[in-house]
Amino acid sequence: MSFLNPLLAAVGLGCIALPILIHILMRRRRKPVAWGAMKFLEEAFRRQRKRTRFEQLLLLAARCLLVAALALALGRPLLGAAGVLGRKPARTVYLLVDNSIAAGVSGASGGTALSAQKSRGVELIQSLSAARGDRVAVLSLAGPAQAVILPAASDLAAAAELVKGLEQEDSRADLRGALEIVASAGGDSAKGTEIIVLSEFRAGSFDVRAAAPTLPSLREAQVAFAPAAETPVANTGVRSVELLQPLVMSAQGTGAGAPLPVRVMLARSGAGLERESNTPVEITLSTVAGQELTKATLDVAWTSGQEQTTALGLLPSPTREAAGTAESFLVTARIPGDSLTRDDAAISPVRARARLDVFILAQASTRAGEGRIDSYGPAEWLSLCLAPQADDSERRRLDADIRVTLLDPTITPQLAALAEADAVMVPRPDLLDATGWARVKDALAAGAFVLISPPPDAALHLWTDGLKDVGSLKWEFAREATSHATPLKVSPERTMNEGSDPLALLAGELEELVKPVTVTRTLAVSGPRGAFDTVLSLSDGSPLLITARPDSGSEGSRGGVLAFLSTVIDLRWSDLPTKPLMLPLVQELVRQGVGSGRDGAASTAGQRPAMPRGCVELIELRATENARSISASAGATEQSVRRAGVFAAKGPAGETLALVAVNPDGAGADVESVANDEVTRWFTQTGMTVSSLGGQTGGGAEPLTNAPRELPVSLPLLVFAALLGVCEMFMARAFSHASVPKT
Repeated sequence: MSFLNPLLAAVGLGCIALPILIHILMRRRRKPVAWGAMKFLEEAFRRQRKRTRFEQLLLLAARCLLVAALALALGRPLLGAAGVLGRKPARTVYLLVDNSIAAGVSGASGGTALSAQKSRGVELIQSLSAARGDRVAVLSLAGPAQAVILPAASDLAAAAELVKGLEQEDSRADLRGALEIVASAGGDSAKGTEIIVLSEFRAGSFDVRAAAPTLPSLREAQVAFAPAAETPVANTGVRSVELLQPLVMSAQGTGAGAPLPVRVMLARSGAGLERESNTPVEITLSTVAGQELTKATLDVAWTSGQEQTTALGLLPSPTREAAGTAESFLVTARIPGDSLTRDDAAISPVRARARLDVFILAQASTRAGEGRIDSYGPAEWLSLCLAPQADDSERRRLDADIRVTLLDPTITPQLAALAEADAVMVPRPDLLDATGWARVKDALAAGAFVLISPPPDAALHLWTDGLKDVGSLKWEFAREATSHATPLKVSPERTMNEGSDPLALLAGELEELVKPVTVTRTLAVSGPRGAFDTVLSLSDGSPLLITARPDSGSEGSRGGVLAFLSTVIDLRWSDLPTKPLMLPLVQELVRQGVGSGRDGAASTAGQRPAMPRGCVELIELRATENARSISASAGATEQSVRRAGVFAAKGPAGETLALVAVNPDGAGADVESVANDEVTRWFTQTGMTVSSLGGQTGGGAEPLTNAPRELPVSLPLLVFAALLGVCEMFMARAFSHASVPKT
């Protein structure tokens, strides 16, 4: 038997010992005092002993029963839990509340969908009866789903308060994960379990294309859901913002540099997709403290039916005088508010550099001093493209914002400098030993851009085994180079993932730039689908330039970009070095490769953000109150971050290692309505009995109804205790054998 107030029941039942203790104390023997008429009283007592003892025991039992009845009345036994006295059996209800980003849609009344769902959740909890033994568990759906109350509890008032306090998150709904939590909490059988899902079931919260989970333990459970939203709304959101080139701010001088290219990705959903429209986007560069340095505005045009678009803009470069001593900045893209405001902005962290440090791993060419174009080797061509000005050292060249250093890969101590590299270019990979490849791997894991090309004079290319180990690559290389009798043209056909094109700024003129380039020798490379992006290809369909972001070796850690050029930057393999494509190709690869590597893209709400090495904690910045602190280890946070914000990644001594921006999950902000039939069909696939809170739709589940409000004590037991009290009073009077003589 369970109790509504188990503590009161336990204390009350313990009080039964009081009348027993009093009874025992009253029977304590006392020292007899002899007097003349004692023998007559003793004789009378012996004649009445059995009757007196019986009366005392009966009175003691009545008093103990009275105390027990009062204790049970206050403790409130939940007799309804077993269906006693014909009452309905107790219910175990799992309440799943959608607090994902899509639940932030504003309704006609001005409130959000989440506020309406919380109100309905409180009403459902209040309709339960703790006296009957009803229990409730609460789960929030913002991904990854988490339990607010689990296991199910009988304290319904506390559960209602927790539902009222659910906060809006910026991650996508995780209905599948919530059902799996319920299945694991319910044991081997969920008979009698009711699952209530409160959501508007918009496309961002509910993906009808995703397969429903198979959960055998929920076969006997009942699931009811709130009707899907039918009112169409429109939403436009910022998916991402990215600075395409690193922010280089020389410590010398106060002048502003060249404008900074920025890429913004937008998405829209819901009503109005069939119309052409324009969305103004405000892009700002600011300090971490919020001081705005520069600003630009884009006007993004939408065609009919277009759901996603990418726009490029130029952001004025800040002056060192305006930026002061700041080293970290935030690039923000913001659009005007609409029905869903939580995805109207995206942030990307940017680290300022005094210059870019590029290291080229190759020995100095023995032919470079001959003064002819055909005497230049790959290292010389790359150096000239990046930094034409020679330094006082023969092994170093300088440009305004790029410093190129030539390192001999056969001298292992020199390779320690790669730890500070922004970019590493390896035209002689055949000279790297195991230690050298390990240094390159470390630089890549730290966020450096790495470009590999075949050595010009190798007969067998055995060095590719070392490259594949750099990032657990699934690339396959030929052992020998292929000579093309008819030189191959460079094709403008490319296969790039959205937002990952390192030649985005050359897109408008790339077709003209590649036309004059021919390639006579290549080292074939291949791989499974998704193993790499093809930045440039040849006329026979083979890849010329590929990129990938390989496994960095640490969970959650975001490494740099790895690129492979299948031809040698040498006139014996290709005429690329002498064509107009060469200079912008190398410059863009390095600048955008560095920008997307060490600066990196922002994380998405609902994920575990990648952390720099040595990070132990994330501290939220710009928080008006209750700044979040999230522990981190092994290259990632120990828990998922569900709400957008800007964080400082802290090291063991409290030093700031980097900035981390968590942006809203744009995929979860799709506000397209989902039909009730689609929702019912999906839940039916789980094997549960399905119904709607608005009426029966799928077989047998009884929607929650208001239960009569009951007293916090058991009224029948309280009446029984009162009757016992009256009986005890009469028995005590009668058994005392006291009478008042009539006058």
